[in-house]
Amino acid sequence: MCELCDAKERIRDLEHDKIRTLYSTGKFTYYALTMSVLDRDHWKCRSCGSRNALHVHHIIFRSQQGQDEAWNLITLCSACHKGIHVDVCKGIMGLSIVLPADANAEVKFVRAVGWKP
Repeated sequence: MCELCDAKERIRDLEHDKIRTLYSTGKFTYYALTMSVLDRDHWKCRSCGSRNALHVHHIIFRSQQGQDEAWNLITLCSACHKGIHVDVCKGIMGLSIVLPADANAEVKFVRAVGWKP
């Protein structure tokens, strides 16, 4: 077997082990949900369009009883995710998500003055 084929097989085995672990711990459903959100968002940050270091973010935080459902999840890159959770200056978040009144409309992002990912 060539090195490339061997590497692909090792990666496949690792993915299989990861999915098996997720099933055994009851976390596969959430894993599948996050994969579907990444697919829905075309594997790019909905705020800035980056395809690097993607996270699936709860629009309504879990700490505020936000649900693990596709409508409440959005793909963000690590920089934009940090803007929501960490980059707070004088009580103003670097990046905020504004939910539309119409459930079919796109979410909007509001950036604090001078903040950029």
